[in-house]
Amino acid sequence: VQRDVLVGATAVLNGAALVFVALLVGAVISAFVRRQMRLQAAKELTMAKDIQLAALPNVFPPFPGETRFDIRASMATAKEVGGDFYDFYFTGPDRVLFLIADVSGKGVPAAMFMMRAKTLIKSIAQTGRPLAQVFAAANDALCEGNSSNTFVTVWAGELNIETGRVTYVNAGHNPPVVRRGGAGAYLKSRP
Repeated sequence: VQRDVLVGATAVLNGAALVFVALLVGAVISAFVRRQMRLQAAKELTMAKDIQLAALPNVFPPFPGETRFDIRASMATAKEVGGDFYDFYFTGPDRVLFLIADVSGKGVPAAMFMMRAKTLIKSIAQTGRPLAQVFAAANDALCEGNSSNTFVTVWAGELNIETGRVTYVNAGHNPPVVRRGGAGAYLKSRP
C-alpha cells in the first residue's frame, strides 16, 4: 500500500511538474511572440515614416540656379507617422506654390489621407487654375467617399516670381508667421 501511495504521489507530482513546465514554456513562447510582433510593428512604422518623409521635398536648395527666391522646410512628427505635411512646386514658369497642411487624427490613417491630399492638391494646382478653384476642387474630391470624415486644413501661397506678389488661400489652417525685417507676426486673414 505504501509503495502504491508513493508511486501515485510520484505520478501526481510528475504530472504537476509537466503542467508547470508546459505553462512556463507557453509563457516564454507567448512573451517571445509578443516581443517579435512589437518589433515588427515598430519596424513597419519606421518604414512608413521613411516613406512619408521621402514624399516631402527634402533637398535644399530645391531649385538649383534659382536666385529670385529661396525656400526651406522641415517637419517633426508627433508620432512615427501622421498627417502633417508641407509641399512646394512650380505651377507655371513664373509661379511657385508653397503650402503647409495638417490632416485630422494621427498615425497611419492620417498619413494615408495625407498622401491622398498632397497628391490631389498638387495634381489640381499644376493645371494652372487659380488657388481658390484648386482648393474648391480638392475639397470636393477629398469629401467624396470619405466615410471616416477625415479632413485636412491647409494654408497655401502662390508666389509670382516676376512681381513678388503672393496670392494665398487659408482652408481652415493656422495663419503663417510673416517676417518683414527682423520681426515676425501672424498674417491676418479670413479663412
